[in-house]
Amino acid sequence: MPRLRYAVFRDRAVLTDSDTFEFSLSGLQGVSALDIVIRATNGATSNQGVPISTDIDKIEVVDGSKVIYSLSGVQARALNCYEMGRYPTILADERAAAVQEEIFRISFGRRVGDPLYWFDPARYANPMLRVTLSLTISATAGFATGTGRVSVIGHVWDQKPGGRLGCMIAKEYKSYTSVASGDDRANLPVDLPYRMLIVRAYETAIAWHTDITQVKLTLDNDSYVPLDVRAEQLRNLNAERFGLFRTSQVLFRTDADAPECWLAYPIEWAANALQDLDIASVDAQTIDQLTLQLITLAATPTVAKSTTDRAINLIAAGYLPHFAACIPFGQLDEPASWLSPEGVGKMELVLTQGGAGAAVSIFGQQVGP
Repeated sequence: MPRLRYAVFRDRAVLTDSDTFEFSLSGLQGVSALDIVIRATNGATSNQGVPISTDIDKIEVVDGSKVIYSLSGVQARALNCYEMGRYPTILADERAAAVQEEIFRISFGRRVGDPLYWFDPARYANPMLRVTLSLTISATAGFATGTGRVSVIGHVWDQKPGGRLGCMIAKEYKSYTSVASGDDRANLPVDLPYRMLIVRAYETAIAWHTDITQVKLTLDNDSYVPLDVRAEQLRNLNAERFGLFRTSQVLFRTDADAPECWLAYPIEWAANALQDLDIASVDAQTIDQLTLQLITLAATPTVAKSTTDRAINLIAAGYLPHFAACIPFGQLDEPASWLSPEGVGKMELVLTQGGAGAAVSIFGQQVGP
């Protein structure tokens, strides 16, 4: 009987500030998932507002020109949210010289240990994991030079499970900058079944449903329309299907700073100062930005707004992590309910735009051979 094991293939291998890391997957019996762990040390003063995910240009699994997986760091985190039903593991800390760490999981199955869907390296000539990153180097809003590290951890079998049906693949289909009005029509491939599509539309302090107002999926020129809803309705469907996502980070900020909480629709939040005689709270919200109130007390006593950066724990809960909305097809554990494009000649995702300037990307998960 096949046994799943947890194998550390690379342990904190050194990265340069702008680097492309590669690891060959040849010779492995079967891969259920890969965990890519990236860590780096903050600048000498702080690292305000630069999480590791934004510095990961691309995570890929490729075989020559054939792409099995290809997403940016932020896209990978958004996909992980909807795969796992929670916000993935992160150690986010803005304080001076703190070590930050994020885990990005490439799932080849419906879950770790799925015996029916997994990656078989033997089907490919030269399967390769590739991670491309460009770390922001700064004493106050970035990382210290030369501190990047990468670990690669595999969830692998000692022998191949029988009855394999394929593996999950994930890639971006289109990216663009939104304009003030009109429809953008993205032609999607019709070669493989879809488990989910994800639409990300990010613009600082602008509501997701402002830049994208309507989402429509159409097959063969409206012969079949699986989805045609307002953006707010898709948000509500996501809220009902996936529930709240919770984020947590240690900030190094002062009064009136407005850090991002990585959620397009935060509905709960709390701030707690980590230094004696400091009191922190959130006194305003602008979309994903939560404005801090930081008060410093003194034994005299005096009460004053702080003008000095302090350590603050910020937690938030809400919907659409990283401004990414999910379009799930059927039940995510039931292959028969996923969207099959068999016999379909044309498949389009039509996004009606309502605001200029959003970074829009369309990506998804399909079932490959």
